Amino acid sequence: FEPTTGEVEVIVHVANFHYRKGGLWHSMQFGDASRVVDAHLKLEWLDLFLLSVLAVLGAYHLGFVAVARRPTVFFGLFCADIAVRESVTDSKILLTVFPAIPFEVLIKIEYLTFVLSVPLFALYLHSVFAPHFRREAVRVTVWIGSAYSLIILLLPARFYTITVVYYQLYTVGFIFYSVYAASLALRAGRVGSRPVLFSGLLVAAAVVNDILHTNHVINTTGNLAAIAVSAFVLGQARVLANMIGLSIGTTRRLTLKLRQKNKQLGNLNSQLSQLKSGLEEQVMQRTAELEDAMEKAEQAAWSKSMFLATMSHELRTPLHSIIGFADLMTSEDFRADTARNYIGIMGSNARH
Repeated sequence: FEPTTGEVEVIVHVANFHYRKGGLWHSMQFGDASRVVDAHLKLEWLDLFLLSVLAVLGAYHLGFVAVARRPTVFFGLFCADIAVRESVTDSKILLTVFPAIPFEVLIKIEYLTFVLSVPLFALYLHSVFAPHFRREAVRVTVWIGSAYSLIILLLPARFYTITVVYYQLYTVGFIFYSVYAASLALRAGRVGSRPVLFSGLLVAAAVVNDILHTNHVINTTGNLAAIAVSAFVLGQARVLANMIGLSIGTTRRLTLKLRQKNKQLGNLNSQLSQLKSGLEEQVMQRTAELEDAMEKAEQAAWSKSMFLATMSHELRTPLHSIIGFADLMTSEDFRADTARNYIGIMGSNARH
């Protein structure tokens, strides 16, 4: 465009029927086309860089869903949510890639990702600093975030873009409460509390700046929340990486100890099996010895019984004769010649 006169009049028609903050947010830039395009491309490259970092971190931590603890999962969801929000704010990379996206859908994505980021962040902080970050605060944040998310999904932009101011105020209070909880965790010596505290202060200042800038209270700075959150995410990624490293190291040590215990149990089982086998052999041998001894004792008892029966028969026959003749000899009419005869018979029986 080359002006033909020294004065150029630019008329902008702005309709504000569907969006509370519709209109021109920034002053128009005039100049050489290449410089204007370069400035816009630099903003797009910065947004694309932040989006890529957040997306990679989110995918990386969500990749541990099957084996990781809850902090890693919540942190991955938080990163993914901020990455999606980064694609629909500032240079609006998503609109560049898909220019046919309706305005209402784009605004819903922008507001929905902002609303969901607060409960996701609350769940992450509670999973890391559970004793200091109260469960009640998490429940309230999740309920409020869920309720306002339904409002965004079901109602038009002209409604939730007006009422979002109240949610923004709640977000500011939540951030300061998070900083307070991190300070309690730092005082208690919790691992990772120091980065959360200092980066949380940075995020709190950036969010307050963005809320004031979005509501046209200040115009000296742009949106800083994306940069602050990216710095916070990088710091927390390092903390979680250390936690994951410690967890992996602990798992390896426990696995090694478990293998050693299993080996010891295997040796004990082998020794127990050997002892059991030896004991069974001893029991079988002793049982055989006892059966043999019992058989010999039974044979000895039978032999004794047979001997006594035979001896009793052999002794009883002559004794009966002796007893009978002795009774006859003691009778009154017993004669001498008969006595001699009886005595001879008794002697014969005795020798028999």
